Amino acid sequence: MGKLISIQVEKSLGCLSVALSHNAERFSLKQTAVVMGFLCFLIVNLPSFSPLYAVPLLIVLAWLLCKALLSVREENLLIVKGLGYQTCSKFAFRKTALYIPYEQVQKVFINEVILRHKVVHVLSLIVHEGSNQQKLIPLFTETLPKLHCLEMIYRHIKHFENS
Repeated sequence: MGKLISIQVEKSLGCLSVALSHNAERFSLKQTAVVMGFLCFLIVNLPSFSPLYAVPLLIVLAWLLCKALLSVREENLLIVKGLGYQTCSKFAFRKTALYIPYEQVQKVFINEVILRHKVVHVLSLIVHEGSNQQKLIPLFTETLPKLHCLEMIYRHIKHFENS
């Protein structure tokens, strides 16, 4: 079963913005804090408190915290005609961004890749770098939308580039 993802596509004069975000089917930082507080309360208030109870619960707490902090909240692609492409990933406490000049992007396509022992589809860019070097840049690698979503995004990009 896949993740629920919301897609927002906005077009304006010379700009195309695509935003993918997870719906509320995952742990937020607030939910994780509540679960961690409840488990800590249980550990401390057990009548026969033993370190044997604490170790598995601490492992669960650490896993929940890592899941809440390291998961991507939203991935964006902004295309400004004649200027460039910007990809952005938003995490709980940080944001990463990559800018690619418009003239360096040679091709946009949907690529089939093997990831975590399964075949997935990824929207990718081929970027020209210097003297006869090319680089493949996959997009939306954290949200991993299904093929029909990627096809819709691809059609929007191609329509935007051709207009």
